[in-house]
Amino acid sequence: MVEGLALLTEAAEQVALLRILRSFRPDLVIWPVVDMEELGNIEPASRLVAFASGVIVPPDLLARFGRGAYNFHPGPPAYPGWAPAHFALYDRADSFGVTVHAMAGRARAVADAALCAVLERPQQYPPQLHGVTFTASLPENT
Repeated sequence: MVEGLALLTEAAEQVALLRILRSFRPDLVIWPVVDMEELGNIEPASRLVAFASGVIVPPDLLARFGRGAYNFHPGPPAYPGWAPAHFALYDRADSFGVTVHAMAGRARAVADAALCAVLERPQQYPPQLHGVTFTASLPENT
């Protein structure tokens, strides 16, 4: 197994995320992938990180990652799935955030997975969609 990271996310997200990850570990081998076919074609890596991806990774592929597989979901557990910011705005949610959970073979949703971290921030109204997603991702000291 190669010491490396498979990064499962859309091509548009890869540019920024690759730059951030490489700023922490310039020596880390990173395989950016966008779908199941690309994920299946890479060498077994030590870790899988999915960011805002709708791909459900099956157990046989998850088993290839000896140090685990993690999903960064741009929404809190109360808003799993697609377009969480849209639903939070519709509900006039008091807070919004991001969830990190371990991916498991049978977990098909955040509710079924092992939560690693949840960060939520209060929301002010009237917000804009970009404001909800942007402020939820800002570090505490900004």
